[in-house]
Amino acid sequence: MDACNRKIKLERLLEGIDYNIIQGGTDRETGSIHYNTKDVMPGGVFVCIKGFHTDSHKLVKEAVYNGATVIVCEDIVDVTLGVTLLQVADTRKALAKMSSNYFDNPAKDMIMIGVTGTKGKTTITYMIRGILSAAGIQTGIIGSIETSYGIISKQNENTTPESYEIWKTLYDMKNAGMKAVVMEVSSQGLMLERVYAIHFDYGIFTNISHDHIGKNEHESLNEYIKCKARLFEQCDFSVINKDDMYSGIMANSARGRVIYYGMPSGVEYVMVNKDGKTGEGDMVPGMSFVIDGFKYMVSLGGVYSVYNAVAAKTVCDSILFMDEKETVNNIELEVLSNLNISGRMEYIKRKGLAGIIIDYAHNALALSQVLKAVRRYTDGNVVCVFGCGGNRSKLRRYEMGQAAAKYSDYIIVTSDNPRYDDAVLIMEDIEKGILMAENKRYKAYKMIEERKTAVEYALSNSKENDIIVVAGKGHEKYQEIRGRKYNLCDRDIVENY
Repeated sequence: MDACNRKIKLERLLEGIDYNIIQGGTDRETGSIHYNTKDVMPGGVFVCIKGFHTDSHKLVKEAVYNGATVIVCEDIVDVTLGVTLLQVADTRKALAKMSSNYFDNPAKDMIMIGVTGTKGKTTITYMIRGILSAAGIQTGIIGSIETSYGIISKQNENTTPESYEIWKTLYDMKNAGMKAVVMEVSSQGLMLERVYAIHFDYGIFTNISHDHIGKNEHESLNEYIKCKARLFEQCDFSVINKDDMYSGIMANSARGRVIYYGMPSGVEYVMVNKDGKTGEGDMVPGMSFVIDGFKYMVSLGGVYSVYNAVAAKTVCDSILFMDEKETVNNIELEVLSNLNISGRMEYIKRKGLAGIIIDYAHNALALSQVLKAVRRYTDGNVVCVFGCGGNRSKLRRYEMGQAAAKYSDYIIVTSDNPRYDDAVLIMEDIEKGILMAENKRYKAYKMIEERKTAVEYALSNSKENDIIVVAGKGHEKYQEIRGRKYNLCDRDIVENY
């Protein structure tokens, strides 16, 4: 963890937090905040966090040994004399609020935009960042692919990082001249209070589907929905997809103004070139739609890409409302028609094929939507290469198998991120889903555990005008097996074939 070495009075650090002093006092300075004992610096504050696998209340002695002089806890722990011990009701909220205080709440000086929902978060954040940046508003991004601002880009471990990391990043973004920040806000991030204390100018709701339910995730769909809805308690404007069945729950949670968006008119599946037009040239699968008589193009296929574009446009129109409308429309058209996001309907042209699509679709609904969308761009076969992540609900495996059976012509089942599960057993569960599917379309399926071999098999056996969909990992450049990450990138496999 980076430390800024910003000296701050403990009383200032604790502003806005209810706490009890168990030992010591608050009339002292500190220069750092920590939640991992390995990062503790002399004179630092250590916040005890109860995680899924560990409870750092049990590691207080190590934190003190490494130099912590202030301990913030939920459960009272034993510490040596000279160490200040503070008890709070929720250490995750305390960590978030202390981090905001430590960095002097940089969010207040930037336009803050949060995006939540099961699907579409990443795409919308890149659309918004592209449009605002093209309009002269320097915009940072925090999401599942990267944290990016100016010339800085770094990969994230989590879609929504821990609260301290977020506030440190916002501090750096402000100092780098960013005027706006758009970030993916995951249900886990909301449940674990990672965005607590952030006041969002805009919050966007995309959609809800049955996902992230299971061990170490959410106990039920109801809990998952409630966590998503919490974002809109922190927003001035809640931009909500009115066509989703859970839109009412999101709107009822909103503390500010609610703005609805939905499917526009004139929606068509088209091939788009780099000028945002249809016709000859370097074409990619795309969509067109019309709003207020103006025709927009999106260089990503599928109706869901239209929803994402309209959500992004709704927010950007509000931010840029004082600018010339025609100018804003043209900026939006240029950005949307040239959009290329790693692992999100990423199109690779290969001679003899209609193309290869690399997509992050890792649940049944996302996979269904991708497969149905790509069929509109070819008269050939749709070949689907996919697996399913381990340490997740078994139901996801069956459902993904059923989706592939319904919307693919040929299926190749392989390994995704098995994590601590057995990859072969995951594949066998997917196979059960394929065999139990109703309204089957597929002509044949094959089981190939090694992902590289599976992708290469699809490439070598597909025919002219076929589209190959390699789904599940998208932008990821690793495969997670038994706690280790091994280099593996779907795009590299395709390009090196």
